[in-house]
Amino acid sequence: MGIDLVSKLSSVQPLIRSIGFHVMSRFNLWLMLLALALLIIFTLHTSFKLFDQLNRDVSGRLDFLTTLCQSEGIDALTEVIRHQSYNNHSASHLYYLESQVSSPIFRGKYYASEDSMGGFLNFLGALFDHPTDLQQTRLFLSAREISPSLSLTIGRPYTTEFQQLVRLVVNVALMILCFWIGALITTAIATHRALAGMYALSVDLERIMKTDTSEMLSTRSTMPFLTEVATIGNALLRNVSTRRVAMRRVADNIAHDLRTPLTRMRSRISRLRLKVPRELAGEADQLLGDCDHLLGSFNALLRISVLEAGTPIRLHGASVSLTTVLQDVIELYEPVAQTKQITCVCRLARVPPLTGEAQLLAQLFANLLDNAIKYTPAQGCVTVASYLVDPRHVCVSISDTGRGIPDDEKRAVFEPFYRCQAPDDRAVGHGLGLSLVRAIVHYHRGVVTLHDNHPGLRVEIKLPLQTSA
Repeated sequence: MGIDLVSKLSSVQPLIRSIGFHVMSRFNLWLMLLALALLIIFTLHTSFKLFDQLNRDVSGRLDFLTTLCQSEGIDALTEVIRHQSYNNHSASHLYYLESQVSSPIFRGKYYASEDSMGGFLNFLGALFDHPTDLQQTRLFLSAREISPSLSLTIGRPYTTEFQQLVRLVVNVALMILCFWIGALITTAIATHRALAGMYALSVDLERIMKTDTSEMLSTRSTMPFLTEVATIGNALLRNVSTRRVAMRRVADNIAHDLRTPLTRMRSRISRLRLKVPRELAGEADQLLGDCDHLLGSFNALLRISVLEAGTPIRLHGASVSLTTVLQDVIELYEPVAQTKQITCVCRLARVPPLTGEAQLLAQLFANLLDNAIKYTPAQGCVTVASYLVDPRHVCVSISDTGRGIPDDEKRAVFEPFYRCQAPDDRAVGHGLGLSLVRAIVHYHRGVVTLHDNHPGLRVEIKLPLQTSA
């Protein structure tokens, strides 16, 4: 259970780090801010409508009472106010008449903030202010001076309207929240599908570039744009594969055409070596060495071409004991390592046989072991290990304590004739060893990777085990 959870988390991490996930996160953030802005605008709009309604109501009543006072006098005004205040207990307005002889006539427990008399902004502040006693009735106050010695204040209860406003804002907020959650889930699902498809496409493309560029990307996708991307990628891969085959064919023809005259030239130099004076024998030997080096390069180049042009082994190959092949190669190179005072460490596990060609596998591990010994200084160590990766694959690791390969050159070293060496490196070679290694590994349906050994280089080769037909 824990391993499955870790594997799922590790597969999600590349998606989280992707650009698409960041775009989705920013989109949802802006969507949330937009929803919040809409809620604020709606709240302000409904609050202003309530303010306008209360203000019109109270202002109209103040106009009526002011006109009444000016036309019929203060007694008539007082009589109207007292009549509405005492005889109508469910009155919708409360009055406060202030003069030298009058006194407040508000009754009951009310919550009235003076801020509500200062315009919409002050009313808005009083609207969202909380009374100390929740049983108090909210009042909208408006005052007017009806004479030099008399002022009238009207309080309009709006607790019911306030409760309706709160319920309306809460309902709208819940609707916006549900909409945002739905949009979030929808975009998350759509983005996850798109990102998962893009990630799978990138993994396939990286695998093809590392193994066989003749393979094509899968165009089976529910996302139309991914299908289009895969189609364009396949066209690019076909173009690269065609150009690579053409270049390889030219190189093979050159190598094949030059190998025959070069073989004849070496044969003639070898016969001439027996007839030249002793003081020229050294130069003849150098000519023979140069011919051998060129012949080795041509033979390796042709061998790589044959392997890359052939069908990778599946079920028609022979059963090969990997442990036996490794033991034979180690036994061959161990004296060379001892001569350079290099320690060879073998950690070979018992692994099932695999399907392949023993001679090619021996050449593969011989090239790697030869490079490891060649670039490991005296008193160094070369380690050869094999172990099961899973029930269907085995991994062979060859590590050394040499100078290693820089990260920016780990991919280039597999290209033909590429040599990664220090300025003081005088090791001979034709630059085809790792190209041949990669060709043999791909021929056996495997994967070769390079890693830092701190210090040195670690080469890991993953090969499929023998499968039953």
